[in-house]
Amino acid sequence: MDIFSHALAGASVGHHYGFPLTGMALGILPDVVLPLKRTCRPTIGYFITHSLLFVGCVTLLGILLGVDPFLTVFATSSHLVLDFYTHSERWSPRLLYPFITKGFGNFEEWEFFNKSWAHGLLLTTSWSAIWIIM
Repeated sequence: MDIFSHALAGASVGHHYGFPLTGMALGILPDVVLPLKRTCRPTIGYFITHSLLFVGCVTLLGILLGVDPFLTVFATSSHLVLDFYTHSERWSPRLLYPFITKGFGNFEEWEFFNKSWAHGLLLTTSWSAIWIIM
C-alpha cells in the first residue's frame, strides 16, 4: 500500500492513545528499508521489517522508551495488515520470518487506482474509522 495509507492507519491508532504522530511514524516504519524506487524483488531487510518478530522488537524498544506497548503493536501491525491484503505473494508480509519464509498473501499487486488499491483504501478507511471512533 502507499505510504500515505500507512501513515493514516498508524496515526489513527496513535490518535486513540493520544499520540497520533508516534502512531504515524510506527505505521510507516516497516517501509524505511525500501529504496525510493521499488525494486523488482523484496530484500531481506523488507522481509525482516514486515514480520511479527520486527513488531515485537519495536514494541520492546518502545517499552524501554516509555511508549504504550499497545500503541506500538497496533500501529506497527497496521502496516502488515494493509500490506497483506494489497500485495502479491512476492511482496506479502512474511509474518513468521525468518522461521518461515513463504508469503501468505496472494492478492493483486497494488498500483494506484487498481482493484487491490481500492481494497486497501477501503481497509485503511475502515481501520482508521474504528480507531478514531473507539
